[in-house]
Amino acid sequence: KAFFFFFLIGHFTSTKTSNAADILRENQDVAVRIQITSSVVSSSNMSESIREGFEKSTKGNTAALKTRIDAFIQTFSKEEIKEGDVFILSYDPGAGVKAYKNGKFQSTTTGEDFKTAFFGIWLSETPIDGDLKAALLGK
Repeated sequence: KAFFFFFLIGHFTSTKTSNAADILRENQDVAVRIQITSSVVSSSNMSESIREGFEKSTKGNTAALKTRIDAFIQTFSKEEIKEGDVFILSYDPGAGVKAYKNGKFQSTTTGEDFKTAFFGIWLSETPIDGDLKAALLGK
């Protein structure tokens, strides 16, 4: 998606690693921070892109996650996304993937399988963007 050039993203883990498989496999804290840097990004196209990312990450095997993916995507469509918005999406092994928008809690989505699929959007064998994956891993 072209609008991926209109935000800044960074990922954080509790232990330093550049091995994507380890990040996805291990039940450890991990987070991404997404800062919207252009008005081109909307709630609609962000939601669509996240949904497509889940499809790529899971190689189309989203059936077991569908209800949770649908609920999670509400994070991006509750209110219109605008330039300057910041999303923190963090996995807590005891709770799930917590979503914050501009510092305000939005939701928690449970399941290690969901965590793997979600962070797999950027770090799986089939990421949404291979160059972005390499950059996130410091390669």
